[in-house]
Amino acid sequence: MSQWQYGLRPDITRLLYNNDPRVDDQIQEIQSSLSIARRLKSSLASQLTEVRVTLLRLEREELHASRHIARCEFALAPIRRIPTETLQQIFLAYADLLGDMPDCLDVGGGIWLLSHICSYWRAVAVSTPGLWSALSFRDRFGSPQLPALVGLWLERANDRRLFIRYEYQLRHGTPEQENLAEPVFERLLLRRTRWKEAYIHAPFSFLSQMQSDDFQLANLEKLDLEIPPESRWHQFTLPEAPLLQHIVLHDSDMLITMPWSRIKSYTGPFVLNLVSHIFFEASNLEDCALSSVPPPHLAPPRPVIHQHLRRLDLKVSAVITDSLTLPALRSLRFHGGDVWESVPSIQRLLQRSSPLLTVLHIDAFVHCDELIHILRTVPSVIELTIRTSAVVPAITETEVFFRFFVEDETDLDTDGPVLPSLRRLDLQGLPLGDIAVRVFEQRARPAASSSSLVVRLESLTLADVHNTSIAHLMRIMKLPGETGLKLDARAVYAVRIIPAI
Repeated sequence: MSQWQYGLRPDITRLLYNNDPRVDDQIQEIQSSLSIARRLKSSLASQLTEVRVTLLRLEREELHASRHIARCEFALAPIRRIPTETLQQIFLAYADLLGDMPDCLDVGGGIWLLSHICSYWRAVAVSTPGLWSALSFRDRFGSPQLPALVGLWLERANDRRLFIRYEYQLRHGTPEQENLAEPVFERLLLRRTRWKEAYIHAPFSFLSQMQSDDFQLANLEKLDLEIPPESRWHQFTLPEAPLLQHIVLHDSDMLITMPWSRIKSYTGPFVLNLVSHIFFEASNLEDCALSSVPPPHLAPPRPVIHQHLRRLDLKVSAVITDSLTLPALRSLRFHGGDVWESVPSIQRLLQRSSPLLTVLHIDAFVHCDELIHILRTVPSVIELTIRTSAVVPAITETEVFFRFFVEDETDLDTDGPVLPSLRRLDLQGLPLGDIAVRVFEQRARPAASSSSLVVRLESLTLADVHNTSIAHLMRIMKLPGETGLKLDARAVYAVRIIPAI
């Protein structure tokens, strides 16, 4: 018999799977088994319903308990016990990671996200003025919502000093869009007394609102000013800004008046009407970066000894450099491609100034005797950067140049190697040969004897080293492990190299 109550004998079970004739006894036994199975199924159905109801109830209780556990664990989580002051510092660190975002007014990202997490985080974010002290956005569409968003952002900044970056990008906008842009700038002007740094790219019609006699920028320390091409050739007088020390200009055609005697940093074009201001009136200037050369008809200015200028970055003009004496100069960047005018004028400037130069950056490298004389003039340099122009120099040219760095080449020069104090070297676009690699090896592990004239090279950066053999590259790559030299040569692998012979 089967283990089930409705089980059949094997000989009758066989009849369930064939068409053999059935006798009455067999039929009665099958009918009896069928009746028992039906009653059992009905009973089991009701039991299963009860079990399913019980299972559903248990699952719901388990789900409720799980949710309660999650809520309790979240309530006891360490982040819930962070004091408000600490959470504010975390938010400020997050804002630093975001950096200078191009559009702070995108409410779907950036600082705004902190106020979308929960009501507590929103309250903390809104009550942290430091999160809202930097406002950067581009007005591209003349949106009617922008004035309200700008006002809300500045309101949350409270009394914090502000970093403002406003870029007007509606050159081809409709008149309606342009009319919507001016109220946005007016919102910024309402908080002008709290500007600390300001980058303003706006039409002169906007800037003209800053020309009134009672307009003051009481906390402004840095101004970065750019106006669209159609707004050039205007006279702009900077409002009263007693703390202003750093100026960045992007327009060579703008006539600007400002308190040059207080300026410590200038970056911008060589504007004709600013020549005398930059070098002769800005007596406290410490940092100057000129992005263009003066016009060829510029008359030589009077000689001047500038006692405070420490960093100079310029596309050289002998008309200017021959009038300057810079005894405090510590960092110099110049264009080395003009070997007939630029390089000799820099040589004369350094000989005349006798500065303790520590940083030298040469663009558009071309080897010449005057360039070696420049390196001889500044033995105090510890950081040298050389960049080539679009024309890559021949390897023979760079090999001749690096011969002057080798300590034991007494047959070439009796004055010893150039730049004996060099610690950091950055080369881009220069083909490297055997002499250059020998210089790296020698400077990375200078002789231990007291007669050695050079200090240890600590850092070497290479990029775009065209026409350099694999053998030379392999020797360079071994230097960090053998000498401890800090080598940044990631760009080496992406350039054309030549096989060893």
